[in-house]
Amino acid sequence: MKTVLAILIFALASTATAQKRLPKKPYTEWSLQEVMTLLQNSPWVEASVQFAQGQSGDSPDRPPGTEFYVELRLYSALPIRQAIVRRMQLTIPYAKLTAAQRASFDAEVDGLLKCPQCAEYYIVTIASASQSPFSFATRGDPHTLDTVDVVKRLPEDELLRQVSLSNDKGERRNAARVMFTPRNEMVFLFRRVDEHRSALITPANKKFSIEFDDYLSKKTEGSLKKFTFNVGDIMHDTEVLF
Repeated sequence: MKTVLAILIFALASTATAQKRLPKKPYTEWSLQEVMTLLQNSPWVEASVQFAQGQSGDSPDRPPGTEFYVELRLYSALPIRQAIVRRMQLTIPYAKLTAAQRASFDAEVDGLLKCPQCAEYYIVTIASASQSPFSFATRGDPHTLDTVDVVKRLPEDELLRQVSLSNDKGERRNAARVMFTPRNEMVFLFRRVDEHRSALITPANKKFSIEFDDYLSKKTEGSLKKFTFNVGDIMHDTEVLF
């Protein structure tokens, strides 16, 4: 009885946390500030910045102060996809479109919102910003190195072996697919269920991680590392939004 009660309390607390993170209105009414908070500073996003310590024999193009900045998003989480669409709406701007133009736009983003692949895969996107928000003045001319461009030079099969998704019970899956978008983002897909139809991440888990092996971490000065997320922070009702 105590165990059941503890699980119930945890679920209620987790739901309250996720609801506080999400605007309490339809995504079509989110402000630009609310959208950018979801895309940059929410439980569905992790960022990493590292600085090159100096030149080395195999990296003469990395002077001290060179930044490696990456932003990782849980793309298969519906709030992230809704925020992306809402940002597009605000950029157009959607409110000034004719009825026919709105219908055309809605049809174009329908696949993004529904995301058929999200039913089969956990999907993670990684972007390397042209300028890190953590930039600060250093000696010389510091710049942000395109981490995605560094990684995309690797053979696909090698890359898939070095990226994994794991839960707090020690269950692990390597990336099943990797793609690169025209916007120079990396997209990793991890299968949701195993051969026994068991999901890797459920409300019973407390944490999960996306991890990059040492080889990738070293090539990017540690900016590609282990990114850990709290399950309770991304739950809504009894559903894990990922």
